[in-house]
This record gives sequence, C-alpha cells and structure tokens, in this order.
Amino acid sequence: MIITSGDIDRPYEIIGLASVLVSDNIVDKAYKKAIKELEKSARKMGADAVTFMRMSNAMATQWGCLGQRQVLVLFVWGTAVKFTGKEN
Repeated sequence: MIITSGDIDRPYEIIGLASVLVSDNIVDKAYKKAIKELEKSARKMGADAVTFMRMSNAMATQWGCLGQRQVLVLFVWGTAVKFTGKEN
C-alpha cells in the first residue's frame, strides 16, 4: 500500500475519502497507529494507495482510574485510489 502526502505518477481512479481518528499518550506510537489504521481503512475500500494524506492533531486530557494524562489525538485522511491501466 502506498501512502503519500502528494500525488502518484500513474493512472488511478478515486474510490473515496479514507479517514481515521486515533489517540495515544506516546507521540511516535500515535503516528504509527494512525498510518496503520489509515492503510486498513483504505484496504477495506479496495484501494491500492492513499494520496494527498493529511494530519490534524490536538492534545487532550484523558481521565482514568490512575488520574489524568495528556494524550495526542490525530485525525488522518487522504484520497483512496485504485490503480488503472497497464501498470495495475
């Protein structure tokens, strides 16, 4: 699965918007989880790639039995595409 913040130089058709919302208290883990979940979402749509991927983030306070902690919330989206033509 190709996930890129730009376009792909091969023919494709747009399937739709793939998007996910994830959160974690470890920044690196949140970003990795977001990409993995975006890929999973796009595959369910039948996509070969996600183009023009974007991220929006925010910090939030999460309350639990051990008190409060800060978590990173990521909203990640992109255009799910299916390759067409000879290179498919």
